[in-house]
Amino acid sequence: MKWSIAETKGQKPSARAAHSAVRFGCKVFIFGGRHMNLRLNDLHCLDLSTMTWSGSLCVSSEQPEGRSWHTASAVSTNQMFVYGGFNNNCVPLSDAWILDVASLSWTQLTHFPTNKPRLWHTACVTHNQEVLVFGGCGNNILANEEESQVDHRNDILLFQLQPYTLSRLCLECAYRHRVRLGAQWDSLPRQFSDWLNRKEDLDIQLLMSTDTGSESHSDSDGEGGTTRTGQTCVIS
Repeated sequence: MKWSIAETKGQKPSARAAHSAVRFGCKVFIFGGRHMNLRLNDLHCLDLSTMTWSGSLCVSSEQPEGRSWHTASAVSTNQMFVYGGFNNNCVPLSDAWILDVASLSWTQLTHFPTNKPRLWHTACVTHNQEVLVFGGCGNNILANEEESQVDHRNDILLFQLQPYTLSRLCLECAYRHRVRLGAQWDSLPRQFSDWLNRKEDLDIQLLMSTDTGSESHSDSDGEGGTTRTGQTCVIS
């Protein structure tokens, strides 16, 4: 295994940090990031088959404001999902956008809550094309000199970007009515019964950890030292 500096052609993006890069086939799209004290919202593409940069791409719609410390994820063969980040006013962001890389058009997803800002977080895409956002910070980390003032997050945000499949809807219904149907789960195909049992186990663990966290908070008598229990927020 060996590193080497890639030789590219075309107009390169300006030097930057805390940007995002997402691959679609033989093309890599670069969005945002920080150059000096300026947080950018430009879009660039590197064609890996020719190692040629596109230069700054013109988009045909309103586009996200400049940001760094955001995430970008490929959610289909031609769509990139961007969430959160940190803008030029040092404000943590909680907006969500979709870029169509074929038409080079942005769409803001306005039906998502705007009260869950994140920066420095991670994101991944599930096999159901959901985006899981985990960790990061929820406030202006540059304004807090002491570590204790930084709002470190350990909850999970789940973004549902398309309707569930019929099989997923049936599984959700079977789980919702588990008191009546639980005894019949083992008669389902193995992958379905395993999914239902795992979901029940995880919900029990979450309930127990939440109860433990509440007891620890009560025992602390307001002295601090308790750990906030991670929670999952489904956003669809």
